[in-house]
Amino acid sequence: GCEGDTQPGDSCHVSFRVENTGDVSSSFLLTAAAAEGVGWLTVEASMDVITLGPGQSMSGIEVSCTVSEDTSADLIALVDTRIWLGDWSPDAVQFEVMVDERYEWFLERVSDLSGDNNLTSQWTLTNAGNEPDGLVVNLDVDMVTDFGLQPPPGALIGAAIGNPRSFEVRDVEPGDSVVFSAWMDVPPEAPVETTAILTVEVRSIRDPSIVFTCL
Repeated sequence: GCEGDTQPGDSCHVSFRVENTGDVSSSFLLTAAAAEGVGWLTVEASMDVITLGPGQSMSGIEVSCTVSEDTSADLIALVDTRIWLGDWSPDAVQFEVMVDERYEWFLERVSDLSGDNNLTSQWTLTNAGNEPDGLVVNLDVDMVTDFGLQPPPGALIGAAIGNPRSFEVRDVEPGDSVVFSAWMDVPPEAPVETTAILTVEVRSIRDPSIVFTCL
């Protein structure tokens, strides 16, 4: 059914039963449509014409409602389904379709080791969902050296002194991007077999199951 919220790009389905309560055979026209001005919802019925004899009924008539991709969260549409005999509609049913929140991020990352042994990793994360979201970013390095983050403007920085090693960005609108850099100085005197690991973890605020980790 369409009782719960529907994700952008997904469909919900409602089944109907039509009964001919009259005393003659009739062909009913079935119509199903979203309210006027609702361009983000496509409504389709499994059949257009239902022919029933007196007292006969038909079950399993399905109306499918598909939410367009990139539809904003929490929108609600009223769907009107009715049967017709000529210009007369003997019965109608209305139901609502609500758009669910979708949290999703796209990541682009570029790393560079400069001639003075400074390792920099630039991250660009774009909100690909349909609801404002935020990010929590943490940085760690497994050796004693200088390292830190270059947060974007307006970020809430975790450390008041020294190089930032964590920050938050809130209320990123769908389609907007967050750009930041993580860096560390690779000690030139480190043994050749030593591997310096720069660990960046980025997590969605609204859906913590969305996490990016890079070593």
